[in-house]
Amino acid sequence: MQKLIMKLHLLKSVFIFCSLLLLVIHPRYSAAKSLVNIVAIDDEYDRYKKKGDEYLKKGDYINAKKQYKNCLEVPGFENDEYARKKIVLSDECIALKEQAESLLQKDNATKGVPLLKEVLGKNPEDIETKKKLTDYWKSNGNKYYGIEKFQDAQNSYKEALNYAEDKYTLAILIQNCEDKLNKEKELLQKKQDEISTVKQEQIPQKNETPIILKKEISDGTIVKVKNKTFPKILVGIIGVGTGTYAYLTNSKYSKELSDFKTFESAYDPDGDGFIRNSDSYQEWQKKYDVLKTSQKSKQMIINTCLGISATALIVETILLLKKPKTKKGLSFRANPHNVGLAIRYDFQK
Repeated sequence: MQKLIMKLHLLKSVFIFCSLLLLVIHPRYSAAKSLVNIVAIDDEYDRYKKKGDEYLKKGDYINAKKQYKNCLEVPGFENDEYARKKIVLSDECIALKEQAESLLQKDNATKGVPLLKEVLGKNPEDIETKKKLTDYWKSNGNKYYGIEKFQDAQNSYKEALNYAEDKYTLAILIQNCEDKLNKEKELLQKKQDEISTVKQEQIPQKNETPIILKKEISDGTIVKVKNKTFPKILVGIIGVGTGTYAYLTNSKYSKELSDFKTFESAYDPDGDGFIRNSDSYQEWQKKYDVLKTSQKSKQMIINTCLGISATALIVETILLLKKPKTKKGLSFRANPHNVGLAIRYDFQK
């Protein structure tokens, strides 16, 4: 009986000790459990937020909006200001991009491109919109380059440079336009100089002799002198004009050939002579056929102009070497020894 009482006292002591220990441990356990739950909730929110930010940077506003909505569904973040602002931003950008796409498909770039720029103004990190603007301005520059409007092409390439990741290729295209513009300026200046020279040769001098005059030499022979200035000028104009036209025609063909090589290098960057894309090859073939046709026609023009120029040179040489003919016959002249006229008759040889 005494042993039973001792066991009961022992059990009672153990129960009291466990109760006291539980009272001490329970608050700390509850706090720890709450902390674990908070950390788990924060991790879930951060995960959705991170994904939303990644989609926003790519320009995928639809998926970005979904992730930010998930952020609001996390307990404790129902009114999160950051997620709500990003949802509003996503909606605005989605609407602007849809309008821009519709306008661009209708070839209304005048209104479509500013809308894409407005999207970038709201989200400067938008990779997809930057690429669309880069492609648009680069394509626009290629069109101008193809029709030899090099200043407009250069302006378009410079605009594309503001959005492009690969700036090296655009820098090369801009430099190509600069080279073409410089060549055009040189050709224009040369042509103006040649025209100025021809005009100066055509201006009659104040002391220029009449077209036909009679000159009496010491023996009384009258020599009929024809002024060869006008025929010489005419022949010179023909020679210079045809030669200049041949030169300009040859320069134009050289420019076409240079443009074709630039175009060809864009489709065959490794220079192995193979174009692996079917559409690119067809475009290359068309430009090649146009170049060959241009070569034949311009070569014919050059040969004709050079022939005319050579003929003009020969005629000019003959006019320079030809001496005036002496006209023999009846003539009147002043008598140096007496008053009146002296009559003289020479037989023609």
